[in-house]
Amino acid sequence: MNSLLRELQHRIARLNQAKEFCMKHLDGAPEGRLRIDLGREKTRYYVNTTPSSSYRYIRQDDLELVPKLAQKTYCEKVIRKIESEIRAIENLCSLLEKNSAEEVYSSLSPTRQALVKPALLDDDLYVQRWLEKNSESNPYHPEGKTYRTHQGQMVRSKTELMQANVYDELGIPYLYESRLVLKDGSVFYPDFTTLHVPTRTTIYHEHMGLLDDPEYRRQAMVKIDAYKRSGIFVGKNLILTAEANGSPFDLELFRSTIREIFWCDLPS
Repeated sequence: MNSLLRELQHRIARLNQAKEFCMKHLDGAPEGRLRIDLGREKTRYYVNTTPSSSYRYIRQDDLELVPKLAQKTYCEKVIRKIESEIRAIENLCSLLEKNSAEEVYSSLSPTRQALVKPALLDDDLYVQRWLEKNSESNPYHPEGKTYRTHQGQMVRSKTELMQANVYDELGIPYLYESRLVLKDGSVFYPDFTTLHVPTRTTIYHEHMGLLDDPEYRRQAMVKIDAYKRSGIFVGKNLILTAEANGSPFDLELFRSTIREIFWCDLPS
């Protein structure tokens, strides 16, 4: 529910930006209303400066007036729609805040919660259960994890350290090298398993840090192909990052990309 409310607030912010755009175009706009006559051979434009006045023909040397009048009428209509939509969204937000269906389960005692299967969970409970469900981590070569994240978790490289800290900084739930069983029964441990909270979608993230190594590249392609056969691919639920000699990891580009993917610019 919290994510839905954030989306609605984001919509209000976009509408207000559009209203500001329209207000700027209305400032200094010419007087009058535009009428367009679509003739067989020529389109003719007319303007009236007051509701009671008759329309006058806009001559060729005054045609720059036409788009200004059209923009004016458009902006006036858009502003009316924006104001109406904002009122509707604000009323909906107020209703949802008081009547959230997720609150039914959240308000139950722990004893009652244990007795039922919830139809809906609020974001916090969903994240908690998602983390618990995916908590089995990679048992192989723990000695290779030598870098400590802000959360106190150990990862294997400086780049993964930076990536983990970005997820933490942006409040994105994630697990490092969590066990993933594909449809064919094969087991992998993606570098990061993340949760897109608004859509309740699990998104995997693989960082290819040794692209200069031919064998590493081959194994990476085998893994990506296996992911595809299980419905995990870039553009849907897989993030790929990489680095190589002469092409270092770009932290700021990664941060901006993650903000975009996970809708981190929605109002909180």
